[in-house]
Amino acid sequence: MNEATHDYIRTTVYIAPYTALIPPNNVHNVATLLTPEDDHNTIFYFVAWNGSDKPGIDAPLQHVDRNFDSLRNRGNLYRQDRAAMRAGNFTGIRGIPNQDIAMWESMGPISDRSKERVGASDVAVVAFRRLMVDAARALQKGDSIIGTTEPHIAHATISSFEGVVPKTTNWRSLGGGSEAPLERVRQTAK
Repeated sequence: MNEATHDYIRTTVYIAPYTALIPPNNVHNVATLLTPEDDHNTIFYFVAWNGSDKPGIDAPLQHVDRNFDSLRNRGNLYRQDRAAMRAGNFTGIRGIPNQDIAMWESMGPISDRSKERVGASDVAVVAFRRLMVDAARALQKGDSIIGTTEPHIAHATISSFEGVVPKTTNWRSLGGGSEAPLERVRQTAK
């Protein structure tokens, strides 16, 4: 890849009020559902599935026990492997979802955002937070909130995207409902 002619693009699709379609990896399609349990707790669902173009899921992912409690938790330091860290693994925590959970839980139930230092790569996070605060305020006032108004689409094809594309590619055309832009990228990237 030539960084002068190509960009790495990664998009995640947010479906109000609590679902995110994560760019698929080489094995699974992935979605997360983050649903409020109360004012201080959120239930995290990690959903992985395979389409016709990928092999099935043979074994359980072994991330939860029979009560659906996480096997990696604050009490066991998320099974952090210090030897793996010395060998070059930055976090020592296996799996991106587990790393995400460790980060979320380590912040505590309510984070003090006044001390946070956001950067250019956090633009989407800040916009998302603003969207959620606006939705909460609208709900408090009894107004309609995101994801509850017309029009409702009975069926739509949407998807996240991850890949290296020519700089001339409009990233907004990637994923979504049309395979044509993706096929153009595949052909151009070869």
